[in-house]
Amino acid sequence: MNLFQELELQLNNREMVCFVGAGGKTTAMFNLARELKELGKTVLITTTTAIYYPGKDDCDIVAVRQLRELENLKAEKGTITVLGSAHIGENKLKGYDGEVMNQLYEDGLFEFILVEGDGSKRKPIKAPAVHEPVIPSLSTCTVGVVGLDAIGLTATEDNVHRTVEFCSLVGLLEGAVINEQAIVELIRNPMGLFKNTPTKSRRYVLLNKVHDEKQCKSAEIIAREIIEKSTIHGVIAVSAKEKSLYRQWRR
Repeated sequence: MNLFQELELQLNNREMVCFVGAGGKTTAMFNLARELKELGKTVLITTTTAIYYPGKDDCDIVAVRQLRELENLKAEKGTITVLGSAHIGENKLKGYDGEVMNQLYEDGLFEFILVEGDGSKRKPIKAPAVHEPVIPSLSTCTVGVVGLDAIGLTATEDNVHRTVEFCSLVGLLEGAVINEQAIVELIRNPMGLFKNTPTKSRRYVLLNKVHDEKQCKSAEIIAREIIEKSTIHGVIAVSAKEKSLYRQWRR
């Protein structure tokens, strides 16, 4: 799978890609970073919220910098830098606000900046809170992630991050079974998956955790609905963990 191709990234231009949603956001983001690294690009991973501290094989450099120290950042071809403003506990890094991301992008030090724009408590699906997602206004591409393993689960706190908001957005009662139509509504609703996405940012839906025939069928149902009746540029059905592409649909 070459995620950079499915997202139609312009390799000769700089891009800032923001990942939002739930169900494999971080895995997909690091997969994309590795693809770009192999192409010899300078890659920065950061967040407007908080991000788990990367494993030793996930990046080349971990940089913890306060705002006044950002001018000391360096980028080398074919490397991944993970950037945070401070440590949170033992396993997280705090990020920066959207304006800092915009400034980093305009500075042009890194060819590709990958931003995690919200949290999901490691649930397969979520709805945004009032204060999120925080998507930098200069983001050229926004990737909304949904875990298809949410289908068939009940809309409870065990399975959904921000259950009350989710049910309100998609028209489900709490405790009801999540189906394909609920995911379609989450994607379509202006206050849903792509809330706060800049007008000029390309929008892609990443349907993750496609592992069996049933999930493949669910992906097709959702993709057909979204492509026909929205401004989404593309829908990509994948297993980010296995780095495999099932299918993609483009508008």
